[in-house]
Amino acid sequence: MATNFKLLQACSNNFLTTQIPDNFLDLDEFQQYQFLSTHAWQPVENLSPDNIWQLIESSADTMSTFFQQYVQAPHMRSGIL
Repeated sequence: MATNFKLLQACSNNFLTTQIPDNFLDLDEFQQYQFLSTHAWQPVENLSPDNIWQLIESSADTMSTFFQQYVQAPHMRSGIL
């Protein structure tokens, strides 16, 4: 699923001490991994940068699906949620 970058940034706060910067996708792989390692939240600090990124993407995909199914659904706009 193609996830909005702003959603990736927001979800990165669940696993990092600082959210991924606006230019994160412009960084080379080494710089991205270095950022993820440097800013890893203590419970995930022993994971590889690749695993941390997978957690961020998975979280963003889950939130994107939720928004599509419930927030944007016509029956949810009336305040049923």
